[in-house]
Amino acid sequence: MPNPGDRNADGSDSKWVSQALIKGPSAVFVQNGSPVTFTCEILPLSLQSGVFFAARPPVRWLHDGKEVSFELSGDNVSVETEHDDQRISSKLRLASVSWKDSGQYTCMQPSSKPAFAKLIVVEGMVLPDALKLNPLKGI
Repeated sequence: MPNPGDRNADGSDSKWVSQALIKGPSAVFVQNGSPVTFTCEILPLSLQSGVFFAARPPVRWLHDGKEVSFELSGDNVSVETEHDDQRISSKLRLASVSWKDSGQYTCMQPSSKPAFAKLIVVEGMVLPDALKLNPLKGI
């Protein structure tokens, strides 16, 4: 049973004050060496959550449960994040994917319900037209 002191400003019992959403499909197939961009939007679950956005907490990107490391990835990985009072938008860009980039990507932030997308890198084969579409690229 939730503790009454754990309620959100709007009176709800949820520990989340906002929701992350990665745009596009939940699984993306990309050819080895191609670029890919994941776009995550974090939106408040209630009007009172705007106070949370004013604080501008950092957006974290995880790959298979581990924080994405920019030092190890060099110029291959970049993140661009924009904040306003109504939403936070963060783009994770991989300039040239390889098999090691395959896996689950998570966009998260303190007190936000996380979002997930799976990246599947394919090598040495021609993709059917249906899989060549990469709606996350360039969003």
